Amino acid sequence: NKAESEPGEDYTRYAYVGLSAREYGYFDYGRNDSIFYDVVRWTDIFPVWGAGSFAIDNFLSRRGSGTFSYHNRDIFSLVKGLEAGFQFQGKKEGKTPVLKQNGNGYGMSLTYNVPETGVSVGGAYIRSSRTDAQKKLSPGSGDNTEAWVAGANLDHAPFYAAVVYSESHNLSQVRSSRLNLSGFANKARSFEAVASWNTPFRLTVSAGYLQSRAERLQSIGNAWLDKAWVFFAAYPFNDNFRITAEYKMSLLKKDNVLRLANQDAMAVTMIYVF
Repeated sequence: NKAESEPGEDYTRYAYVGLSAREYGYFDYGRNDSIFYDVVRWTDIFPVWGAGSFAIDNFLSRRGSGTFSYHNRDIFSLVKGLEAGFQFQGKKEGKTPVLKQNGNGYGMSLTYNVPETGVSVGGAYIRSSRTDAQKKLSPGSGDNTEAWVAGANLDHAPFYAAVVYSESHNLSQVRSSRLNLSGFANKARSFEAVASWNTPFRLTVSAGYLQSRAERLQSIGNAWLDKAWVFFAAYPFNDNFRITAEYKMSLLKKDNVLRLANQDAMAVTMIYVF
């Protein structure tokens, strides 16, 4: 995984301006979460490997630059809990790494928080044109990228659970240095599920499962892009400081089609809020 601060990458996490018009909704422009993330965020509960099926600066799948967004909560105060979103993204190429480029694109989302239940359901759709440089990559074919996602979550303290399922065309990145591949999956299916419990001892424990599978790769066929369990624990020492530990147990076979690394990994983070 590359750091967002590496040369050639967007190093600013968020940078946008916005305007709220109360019941008429709110607008923002700049570098912000994508419309797809209105649903994907439900399984993004791990600091390192959360929402691992969806890359940053990858069209409108998670977070990107040059986006204009509009959201309306409660639909002009007509339906409590129902929120609609629309987003547009301008073309980005030039010196931007090819896998992080994008043509003009748009997306929409619809989520519903069922009153007094802690249950939310939703879906989103995105579509973008591909740049000339992206069309030359292999795998991947076609002039456009598109994807849809559907999900649900249950937020009932001290428990939380969520699932998302997505299908995409030319969105999921396929990178294999051993096979000299760098492109996008013609089609991919992704599934993520997470569960979390805030224990009475202030310790938070979570577990998640994720899988992403590419289909119809040129000269390869179908192949796993990722498949793993993720286990997580966090403990707050006080209101400002907490420490977390995260363990990713890979389920990829050693001889997987794309020859991707299949080692387990662990990350420890310390967070201090001023």
